Amino acid sequence: EQARSLRASRVNLHIEESELRSKQIGPQDLRQLLKEQLTPYRGGGCRFSISYQAPSEKAQLLFDEQWRVTPEDELLRHLSRRFGKGSVDVEYGKRDNIPQNSGESESQFG
Repeated sequence: EQARSLRASRVNLHIEESELRSKQIGPQDLRQLLKEQLTPYRGGGCRFSISYQAPSEKAQLLFDEQWRVTPEDELLRHLSRRFGKGSVDVEYGKRDNIPQNSGESESQFG
């Protein structure tokens, strides 16, 4: 876990539209759920992103700098339990520079 925290560059959550529908999770529910799951782990050096898959389209959503997380085991387990086995992966590599208090406005999850 400590090595992951030091070397991980991104936590990516894979979400399929059909899975959200089957669990009756709408956009507002997803927003609240992610806010609850990520908030305790904010302040780390790892970017967070979502790979969204719909029947005819795909999207990669990279969260704002203020949503960098510490990729602790507990966070990865929570996300996997909620969104399914294999839905979370951790990327390793060069980390982006973390800007010092850029004064940007609050993110969409704030």
